[in-house]
Amino acid sequence: DVYFHTRQAVQNYREQNVPTQKDVLNTGLDQLLKRMDELAQTLPDNFAVFYEIDQLQPQPQDHLSLRWFKFRKRLKYRFGKSPISVQLDLRKLWQFQIATQFNNMLQQQFSAFGVEHYELISAVTKWFNHMRDSLGDIQQHAKNNDISAGFIDSEHQKLGNQLVDINREMANSNAQIMLQLLRSTAEMRQSTIETAFRLESPRSLNHSLEIPKNAQEIRGNLNAIPETWSQNMALVCNFAVMELQLAALQNRLGVVTQKFREQLSLKMENTALDQLQSVADGLESLSTAGENGDTKNMAKLASSEFGSFGTAEMLSELRKDVQEAVQDLPENVDIISETSFQQIETQQFDGLEVVSVSLRRLAGYLVETRLFAPIEKQLEKLPSTLRESQNVSSEVVRLVSFSLSEMEAVPEFEQEIGETVTPLQNIIQSGLRRISQEKESLMQFSQSLMDFIDQQRNATFEKLNPYIAVRDAGKIGQYIRAEESR
Repeated sequence: DVYFHTRQAVQNYREQNVPTQKDVLNTGLDQLLKRMDELAQTLPDNFAVFYEIDQLQPQPQDHLSLRWFKFRKRLKYRFGKSPISVQLDLRKLWQFQIATQFNNMLQQQFSAFGVEHYELISAVTKWFNHMRDSLGDIQQHAKNNDISAGFIDSEHQKLGNQLVDINREMANSNAQIMLQLLRSTAEMRQSTIETAFRLESPRSLNHSLEIPKNAQEIRGNLNAIPETWSQNMALVCNFAVMELQLAALQNRLGVVTQKFREQLSLKMENTALDQLQSVADGLESLSTAGENGDTKNMAKLASSEFGSFGTAEMLSELRKDVQEAVQDLPENVDIISETSFQQIETQQFDGLEVVSVSLRRLAGYLVETRLFAPIEKQLEKLPSTLRESQNVSSEVVRLVSFSLSEMEAVPEFEQEIGETVTPLQNIIQSGLRRISQEKESLMQFSQSLMDFIDQQRNATFEKLNPYIAVRDAGKIGQYIRAEESR
């Protein structure tokens, strides 16, 4: 079905595509960093940076060592008239830029790359929810005999347009990442030039180009990014799969509860309402015979007892179906915590908090406490309600039957329509009114049961929400203990 195939697609992406992309990232990163290190070795140790004499004029913001440096260079220029130059360690400058700006730039690009993939999984899940809603609308229209090819085509077009939007958003995201890469590269190049031509004493400049102590840590973090990204993607996919699994559970519970509703409604119809109608039909026949003065042919009214309802059997079957649906869920699911998920765009490589959701246990608890137990308790009212209806039916039958027997006991020559049939007609009409009222009351009770089942089903669906599951991941034991205490 649609739930299975969508879930399978996400799982295949998690188990096949993500590891492949991780390997590509690892290979590309290794080659890039290796190439940058090799490039540093091809650069000359030093190169000369030349300045104009005007650049050596003292400025108010110059610190003491820079003033002394400018003074010595100006003095040398006046006496020697030689070009003003400074020897800069080009290789050191390059290694400094790699250790600082380049590595940070790479981390930013990986971060953007990761967010893009998280958003893709989120977009696919949202599209699935739209598809589920669309299929639900089609099913509802079909149930109401209000379906047309045009409506189906319209829903199909909406879903197709949403896929086009997802592809366009991903293309725009890729374009933005590439644009940011070009900007970052240009900024790094400009920073390198500005650093190289910064007027400073060689000693001060070389000191400022000392590679930070955390450079090795930054490089290590870079090397760990592909593995961290793949772990994050697996967790994000886990969340998407969990959402699909809960959606499938909701769909299955919907089928199960609908089946239970139909069984319950049919039982009410066959066991009580039909029997009440049978009594009403018998009363109508008696009334018609009496109105025609055909007292000789007025048949006796047969007693009509309600049959066995079988509530326990239906509840047992409902519990069995519900438990089977819950058992299809995985025992546990590892996902990103709610707090970390909200910070994933900025802290995805800083060690996200992982929580383990006892999904099967949580779903079983919710289905038991929000769906099955309330329905079971509500059905406790059914036997007494049926007994009341049975008592009314039996009393009506008894009164009419007694009146018929009294009428038969009167000798035929003493019978007068005004003295015998008319009182019987009054009793019959009173019985018809009581049976009609009881039928109406029973139908209202039946409808209230159906509405209650729908309400509990919808309330259960609201709780079978992946975001609530994440929030309540560590509270399932507390919930169960509280429920057991009650």
